[in-house]
Amino acid sequence: MKQKQHNRKREGMALLLTLMVLMILSTAMVQFQIDAALFLRSSDYRLEQQKCRYAAESGIVIASNILLEQLRTPKPKDKADENLDAPDSMADPNGMTDPNGLLDPNDWSEFSGPLEFDGLQVLLKKEIDVGDVKVTIEIYDENAKWPMLWLVPNGSPFAQSRNSQAIEQFDRLAGLLQVDQNDTEAVKRLTKEIGLKINLPQAEFTLTKLSATQKRTTSRSRRSSRRSRSVRHRRINHIKKKEEAQQRLNSMVQFTQIFYEHMRRDPELSGLQENLVDRDSSFLEYLGFWGHNKININTAPIEVLQSAFSYLGVTSDQIQEIDEYRQEQNIKYMADLKNISSFSTLMIQTIAPICVTKSEHFTVNVTAQLGRTQYCVIGAIHYTRGYMQILAMINN
Repeated sequence: MKQKQHNRKREGMALLLTLMVLMILSTAMVQFQIDAALFLRSSDYRLEQQKCRYAAESGIVIASNILLEQLRTPKPKDKADENLDAPDSMADPNGMTDPNGLLDPNDWSEFSGPLEFDGLQVLLKKEIDVGDVKVTIEIYDENAKWPMLWLVPNGSPFAQSRNSQAIEQFDRLAGLLQVDQNDTEAVKRLTKEIGLKINLPQAEFTLTKLSATQKRTTSRSRRSSRRSRSVRHRRINHIKKKEEAQQRLNSMVQFTQIFYEHMRRDPELSGLQENLVDRDSSFLEYLGFWGHNKININTAPIEVLQSAFSYLGVTSDQIQEIDEYRQEQNIKYMADLKNISSFSTLMIQTIAPICVTKSEHFTVNVTAQLGRTQYCVIGAIHYTRGYMQILAMINN
């Protein structure tokens, strides 16, 4: 009798152990299946992220080719010549090289009615497919923005108290755009902090404010004493300036990367990306970060012109006359400002160092999306002497 009870206890223990083993094995099997599913899902996500990254970076290159095609190829004057200047269809399989798809940053004749420079014009906004990835490309005119290079120590071209004068000009721009005071101070504080960390060469030119007498007179062009210099000296000077210009661009790329990194982490800078009062653009969109030091007099908003030219003695009424003139016709050369009666030759020579009539710097915002995966890249492109230089790409 006792032997039978003992055997039953052993059988019960064995059954219990068997159930425990089965439960452990089942749990391990379920966990293994979950881990396998998560691994496959994470692998798919990494693959999608990699595809989006490559597609976004390809979008920067595509945008560079589009800009190069547009800036190199003149627009046909009549419909009979359209086929002669047609871009290469192999440049973009999605048809992005269509000349009607991009707005010429220096020719506003395509617009109907009066122009309003109360915001920044997107030169191109296009959606294409790169494989199975949806890519959105936006190209902005960087020369239409206020150069942040001026606000960085050593970067200001203003002769009188260089950095303090640039800060005054920056505050004027913020005031015209009705930017929150806290946002303005945050930008100045961060710019000064980052500017001390980068190796930025001195400004390549110095601007001098016009006196009241000089505003009313028309001076003859001065003969430069540099003409007497040797050809070799001028060549060395040209090479040195070219190297400094490239170093300036590289330093500002570093500045921009650090600035954007702070924007991701610092909640005080979140307001920079919010739309301004009565505008569809943010304060950040009015600031040029990539090292340009000249403003496109054709495309820059009137607030940018007012903040840049006020130090040089140009009045608000004269800036308004520039705005009215460029709405009627494109300013091809700075000498065209002579058609405005209030502009003297000396005044044109004074503002010319910080002006261009054709943009050379562009910003490209690219967003690549595949399913629920998204990758954003900001790229800087510099056009010079028929070539496009991609300065940097920043993951945004």
